[in-house]
Amino acid sequence: MDDFRENQQAFDPPAAPKREYSADAAKEAVFSSEDVYSMGRLPGYEESSMFIQLLKAIGGALIGAIPGILLWIIVGRIGFVAIICGGILALGVVAGYTFMSKDGALPEIYGIVVCVAIIIISVFLAEKVVWCWKMADMFPRIINEIKEPLYALGEVGGVSHESVDEIVKNNLEEGLGFSYCTFSNFFFNFSRSLKYFGVTGSYYFNLLLSYAFAAAGAFWMFKKANR
Repeated sequence: MDDFRENQQAFDPPAAPKREYSADAAKEAVFSSEDVYSMGRLPGYEESSMFIQLLKAIGGALIGAIPGILLWIIVGRIGFVAIICGGILALGVVAGYTFMSKDGALPEIYGIVVCVAIIIISVFLAEKVVWCWKMADMFPRIINEIKEPLYALGEVGGVSHESVDEIVKNNLEEGLGFSYCTFSNFFFNFSRSLKYFGVTGSYYFNLLLSYAFAAAGAFWMFKKANR
């Protein structure tokens, strides 16, 4: 019987060695929430999140520019100088950008570049709309002032009013690129229209003043937001 037990023990597989776990090993297996976040975070996700934040901030700046643009156009449309609206427009742009990027995930340089670009474009667009409306308003009066003496000369020389109208129309098409008084015609032929009416210098002077007021408004808003 003893020989049988000894033979059976010889064929049994060796027992697995006992593993001992120390307290230090258990501590090494514990991860903090910061470790888990850093290991699971993907580089592409961080870049994508920043891009989305930038798009949101740009959208906020564009929305913030709308009230200033509308106020600029309304004030200019009723005949007042719209230069002071540049500061209001800049305030809206900076406020909209600041509100949509209030978590601070975007570098400050992004805000400066975005706000400056949108302010420049918005001021240019608003001033262009105002001047296009001004030229459209004074266009009929100017044409009548041109036609009246031509009609008088035509009557003396035997030239009909229809012929005078055709001469004026050809002159307008040559100088302006169009002969019909519409806002879109002035908008898409803006530089030629300014040159034709002789107000190019006046327009750019007002545009520079508008940019100066917009810059002052933006500086004040940035200073207030960073307090």
